[in-house]
Amino acid sequence: MINYGFLYHYSQKMKLWKYQHFKGMIVNVIWIAKHSETLEEMVVYEHPDPVKWFEWGILRVRPKKMFEEKVMVDGKEVERFKKITDPEVSRAGD
Repeated sequence: MINYGFLYHYSQKMKLWKYQHFKGMIVNVIWIAKHSETLEEMVVYEHPDPVKWFEWGILRVRPKKMFEEKVMVDGKEVERFKKITDPEVSRAGD
């Protein structure tokens, strides 16, 4: 059985990484997990604010390779998620 209280406590001690999706929303990356069958690395993240079809606090998972890939937007190649380094923005959703 998983001790979810321990995982929550441990994740709160980890430094959260903040990224901005190419559509503008900011997400908190809280964990890097591995797929149980393929061992592919997966990014576990949440949206700190409710947006469209996302509810606050619901975790999402995306393959790390996809999380880090570039996408085409208006004919330009951009990062799907860009790490936020601005200290003012990085505190959003805290």
